[in-house]
Amino acid sequence: MKHLELPHPSEMSASQRAGEIALILAAAIVRTQLAGSDKQKEVELAITSYPSVHTNPLSRKERLS
Repeated sequence: MKHLELPHPSEMSASQRAGEIALILAAAIVRTQLAGSDKQKEVELAITSYPSVHTNPLSRKERLS
């Protein structure tokens, strides 16, 4: 793998930093689109579908009345 000599961000102008960010984001978008544009990927969430045992249909005001 090649080692790139990049300037430190403090040595770059604001427009150079913005351009670099835009280039990185554009490359990420293109790579994402090419990786599986016609495939639907299943996403698993880190939560269960079970209802909470701590729910109460009445609000606190209604319970105190």
